[in-house]
Amino acid sequence: MLYISTDADPVTGAPLVSRADGQRHRELYRGATADFGTTWTWTAITANSDADNLRPIVPKWDDTRTALVWMRGTYKNNHGEWTTKVVASILP
Repeated sequence: MLYISTDADPVTGAPLVSRADGQRHRELYRGATADFGTTWTWTAITANSDADNLRPIVPKWDDTRTALVWMRGTYKNNHGEWTTKVVASILP
């Protein structure tokens, strides 16, 4: 499994414009491959957000489910300007 943050659909490359506010936002996707990366299946974890979803992390823990932690909000790289929250979800 691979988790990414992107502002474009990982299959089509189309911009991810949210129905929540009409803006382009970064969303989280889970990627799976059965052929060592030749082909991928992508599943949206977040969609139609009103803020960016950034830096997904899968912490190690002793459970059959997957814990996913990420930042949600605005983040301007290398400018020290961010307004984010740390959020998490337990995925089956």
